[in-house]
Amino acid sequence: VVEAAGCGILVDPTDTGAVVAAIRTLLTDRALAGRLGEQGAAAFRAWYNWEAIEANLMGVYASVCSA
Repeated sequence: VVEAAGCGILVDPTDTGAVVAAIRTLLTDRALAGRLGEQGAAAFRAWYNWEAIEANLMGVYASVCSA
Protein backbone atom coordinates (compact mmCIF):
# COMPACT_ATOMS: atom_id res chain seq x y z
CA VAL A 1 0.00 0.00 0.00
CA VAL A 2 2.70 2.47 0.99
CA GLU A 3 4.87 1.71 -2.03
CA ALA A 4 1.97 1.76 -4.50
CA ALA A 5 0.67 5.07 -3.17
CA GLY A 6 4.11 6.60 -2.69
CA CYS A 7 3.06 7.79 0.73
CA GLY A 8 5.86 6.76 3.04
CA ILE A 9 9.35 5.43 3.51
CA LEU A 10 9.63 1.67 3.78
CA VAL A 11 12.34 0.26 6.04
CA ASP A 12 13.12 -3.02 7.73
CA PRO A 13 11.54 -2.55 11.18
CA THR A 14 14.31 -4.63 12.76
CA ASP A 15 16.99 -2.29 11.35
CA THR A 16 17.19 0.46 13.95
CA GLY A 17 19.57 2.51 11.85
CA ALA A 18 17.18 2.47 8.89
CA VAL A 19 14.25 3.48 11.08
CA VAL A 20 16.23 6.36 12.58
CA ALA A 21 17.38 7.48 9.12
CA ALA A 22 13.80 7.47 7.80
CA ILE A 23 12.56 9.49 10.76
CA ARG A 24 15.41 11.98 10.37
CA THR A 25 14.63 12.30 6.67
CA LEU A 26 11.00 13.12 7.42
CA LEU A 27 11.96 15.60 10.13
CA THR A 28 14.52 17.42 8.01
CA ASP A 29 12.92 17.25 4.55
CA ARG A 30 9.60 18.96 5.14
CA ALA A 31 8.85 19.07 1.40
CA LEU A 32 9.20 15.29 1.17
CA ALA A 33 7.11 14.79 4.32
CA GLY A 34 4.41 17.05 2.91
CA ARG A 35 4.43 15.29 -0.46
CA LEU A 36 4.17 11.85 1.18
CA GLY A 37 1.28 13.08 3.31
CA GLU A 38 -0.52 14.51 0.31
CA GLN A 39 -0.04 11.28 -1.64
CA GLY A 40 -1.34 9.25 1.30
CA ALA A 41 -4.43 11.44 1.57
CA ALA A 42 -5.02 11.14 -2.18
CA ALA A 43 -4.71 7.34 -2.01
CA PHE A 44 -7.22 7.23 0.84
CA ARG A 45 -9.68 9.36 -1.09
CA ALA A 46 -9.25 7.26 -4.25
CA TRP A 47 -8.99 3.69 -2.97
CA TYR A 48 -9.19 3.22 0.78
CA ASN A 49 -12.64 4.43 1.72
CA TRP A 50 -16.11 2.95 1.81
CA GLU A 51 -17.32 4.57 -1.39
CA ALA A 52 -14.38 3.17 -3.34
CA ILE A 53 -14.69 -0.42 -2.10
CA GLU A 54 -18.40 -0.76 -1.36
CA ALA A 55 -19.50 -2.41 -4.63
CA ASN A 56 -16.63 -4.89 -4.63
CA LEU A 57 -17.07 -5.82 -0.98
CA MET A 58 -20.82 -6.19 -1.31
CA GLY A 59 -20.23 -8.51 -4.29
CA VAL A 60 -17.95 -10.67 -2.16
CA TYR A 61 -20.56 -10.82 0.60
CA ALA A 62 -23.27 -11.75 -1.92
CA SER A 63 -21.18 -14.57 -3.37
CA VAL A 64 -20.41 -15.95 0.09
CA CYS A 65 -24.05 -15.77 1.19
CA SER A 66 -25.31 -17.49 -1.95
CA ALA A 67 -22.79 -20.32 -1.75
